[in-house]
Amino acid sequence: MTSSRLLHLGVVLLTSGLLAAADTIAAEPKASQSQPAAVVGKDNWQAYRESCRQILDGKFEAAYGTLQQILAAKRDLPNVEQVATWMDKYHELADLRDRLHSKEYQAYVTKAQAHAAKAEWSKAMDSMASAFWSSPSEERFRQEPWLKEFVAKAFAYGEDLRKRGEWTDATRIYAELALVFPDNQTYKDLRTRCAAHASLEATYNDADWKDRLAGISPSMVQDAFGRIDKYYYSSPDLKKMGTDGVERLTVLAETTALFKPFPGLNNPEKRMQFVAKMRRQGDLLSRADAVSTSQLNNALEEILAANRMTVGLPEEVVISEYVGGAFEALDRYSSMIWPAEQAEFRKHTTGEFSGVGIQIQTENEKIKVFSPLEGTPAYTAGVEPGDTILAIDGKPVKGITLEQAVRRITGEAGTSVTLTMERPNGSGPFDVKMKRQKITVPTVKGWERDGVGWTWFIDKDQKIAYVRVTSFTETTTDAFRSALEQLRKAGMKGLIVDLRVNPGGLLKTAVEMCEMFLPAGKDIVSTKGRASEPWQIKSRSGGEFADIPLIILINDYSASASEIMAGALHAQGQALLVGERTWGKGSVQNPWPLGSSDALLKLTTALYYLPFMDRSIHRDEDSKEWGVAPDVQVKLTPKEARRVLELRRNSDVLPGKSGVVPATASAPATQPDEEPDAADILVQGLKVDPQVETALLLMRVRLLSKEPWSIRMASASASATAEKPQPAGASVR
Repeated sequence: MTSSRLLHLGVVLLTSGLLAAADTIAAEPKASQSQPAAVVGKDNWQAYRESCRQILDGKFEAAYGTLQQILAAKRDLPNVEQVATWMDKYHELADLRDRLHSKEYQAYVTKAQAHAAKAEWSKAMDSMASAFWSSPSEERFRQEPWLKEFVAKAFAYGEDLRKRGEWTDATRIYAELALVFPDNQTYKDLRTRCAAHASLEATYNDADWKDRLAGISPSMVQDAFGRIDKYYYSSPDLKKMGTDGVERLTVLAETTALFKPFPGLNNPEKRMQFVAKMRRQGDLLSRADAVSTSQLNNALEEILAANRMTVGLPEEVVISEYVGGAFEALDRYSSMIWPAEQAEFRKHTTGEFSGVGIQIQTENEKIKVFSPLEGTPAYTAGVEPGDTILAIDGKPVKGITLEQAVRRITGEAGTSVTLTMERPNGSGPFDVKMKRQKITVPTVKGWERDGVGWTWFIDKDQKIAYVRVTSFTETTTDAFRSALEQLRKAGMKGLIVDLRVNPGGLLKTAVEMCEMFLPAGKDIVSTKGRASEPWQIKSRSGGEFADIPLIILINDYSASASEIMAGALHAQGQALLVGERTWGKGSVQNPWPLGSSDALLKLTTALYYLPFMDRSIHRDEDSKEWGVAPDVQVKLTPKEARRVLELRRNSDVLPGKSGVVPATASAPATQPDEEPDAADILVQGLKVDPQVETALLLMRVRLLSKEPWSIRMASASASATAEKPQPAGASVR
């Protein structure tokens, strides 16, 4: 990324501030015709005004130079020195980032080529993908001379992995090729098929699958298909649903790692008979002029009968995989919520579950406590950040996944669980017995910890507050309003709301939070769907915080309700957006109870539309535009993003009951088996979050100037970027 592009990140930054400062002068002197060309024959005051225009036009470097000339002339103009001081600090950050980006990109390219030369393709592909994200131009990256041979060899290696049945490694190869070349259908198809094999292996080599699929019956599927045909937001391709469902079962039968958990597949003759019957069903569906839901149901009945006569898979497995494959023809958000999955589904929408109140994560193949939650059984029992979990109710955790650990720790309120743990200080293992209770996950957080509480002001002198919202649950609105009321009493003058890495949640909550900043009668969001009446939500009451200047931070992991809140407030001129383009989850899902069963169908029934936008924010497979784009783009490279994530996560750590907080290491600039390079050294100098720093500078100048935001309709026009993989986070239990 060039220096000019970095400086352009603050293009809106000084506009209103400098104009307001200009308005504090009673009269404007006449311009002199004898001044240097740098100020175009005008005096310093007019040059100061001209610098505002340059910033408004995006000529940030020119404006910065003009400000420096004004300072050199030593004219006493209001606010210039303060703005210049802020700009100097930001310019230093921009220079550091410029050097980091250049060195990071070159380092990744060098590593990609070096690993490829040694046929270390896993590392080579990781470095190639990181180089792609670090490149100042994605299209120029695709034209790099070294890349053509690299891609050809990588593809050949992926084909070799696929033939050997090494599905997870093959998926990574094709996924990263599809990342760089999103229009290549071959890469996407191979990625999808290999990912299906890998997913099946992971699912059924875990003994817990029986609990997850308990209670499934064909009647649930029949009801679901009928509702899809009637209520899906666009006409569903029932033929593709059927053929994809059959294909998923064929993939299952050909996944050799499943021969052990399903012995019937280990009989070659019966397996071939089963696959032949699957292919026949697929042919019947694909040759039909049109496919009805009755045909989908009949195909399932035929498949279940064929299964009973051949490989004898558990029927719930056949039903689940047929449905899972069929849903691939819909969208990534429509799914079945089987009876045993409803508790997890409710947790994500209510923010509540029954457990002991700890965030856990995997580290070096160990399951560790990231942080206890305040007021929970874990906090009361003295569980500390950094504790390692050795066993759950006497059963060792070695080799189990994070999800398996979560299921073992959570349970019905009032029941007990015993964790065997060890502490980083080297003391021996000890048991902690806790009684599970209802846990409410906090979703509203401040800038940094102040003991067990939060510091909310990011700039105490300017009274600029920072509030981070991690998801939209039933408890978020009240917590958000409470924080803002507390901040108003403390003198809040400006507010930065951080919606980065917020996956969304309840629409109702997003609307309620928008209403805090909007007068009554303002459009917030509307929907359109094939079988549903278009409807529109407007703000119902005057916004109690509408007078507070607002910046919202977004990135490519801000989704759903996050996009609605950010996009609606932006469209109504109430908020300036800073960061990166959002995820593009702009669809409405309704949970449909299936008959008298405990299963639910989570179905996409409509798409969301923001005010004044002629397209949905939703992203489909081949979308060129999606989501909400920022007014001021601040793109983070991979190493920057890891560093920022570490800084952010460290602020979440709650001291244990003893008050102990373990020392937290800086974000690693390299992978564990890599040597540090020049970019690694530079990233350690990144002590701040560049996106937050940009927002802070914008807000400071806004408050100084008392001018409204210079908001652009960037959300409707900014160019799209490729999709990043979803990052893993700590699980709360």
